[in-house]
Amino acid sequence: GKTYVSYGGTSILSNVLLWIEVAFFSVSKSIAPIVNLLVTIPLNFVINKLWTFKEK
Repeated sequence: GKTYVSYGGTSILSNVLLWIEVAFFSVSKSIAPIVNLLVTIPLNFVINKLWTFKEK
């Protein structure tokens, strides 16, 4: 369950960032997803490491 929450949360974040980048900062629709990957992949890794797969 935690894995799905982690991926879902970063997916929602990616969509919100995409909307902000295109609507307010006039970033290209082709470039914005690449920028989002640079944010969401490390964030997802940290969330999974510290919360999802945390050893007790």
